[in-house]
Amino acid sequence: KPVNKVFDPCEPVVLVAATNATAAQRASVDDAAKLWNDLAGTAYTAEDDVDAKAPHIPVKFDAAADNFHGLYDDNAAAVFINEDIGDDHERAVVIAHEIGHSLGLLHRSDVASVMNPDNTKTEPNEDDKASLVRLWGDCSKPSTP
Repeated sequence: KPVNKVFDPCEPVVLVAATNATAAQRASVDDAAKLWNDLAGTAYTAEDDVDAKAPHIPVKFDAAADNFHGLYDDNAAAVFINEDIGDDHERAVVIAHEIGHSLGLLHRSDVASVMNPDNTKTEPNEDDKASLVRLWGDCSKPSTP
């Protein structure tokens, strides 16, 4: 039976680039985490900030068809990215899109969104944050006891 693993954005999660990832690919993983963290107060970190207690999401770079950008496998809780995406910003946006899926966000085509299918340009924005807040609450605001 499928697990459909999603992560609470207010809790630490570590993105771990595959060991064969290039320096540029590793930097894009870090950039993607920062895009969400800066916007929505999420607690994603890259491999260099590993907290042994935090859950990990492997980020793998593999050969794929030209029209394939990335995939979040919610059963394995793993991200797969087309290794041929050569532009650093586009790669970070694609990874941010897949992180969105790991947070439970679905594809959107009604507004400019990182969650638009086939998006390689639009970073996470206020509409994406609003979707996240509707699902989980606002991570950027301290909770009151």
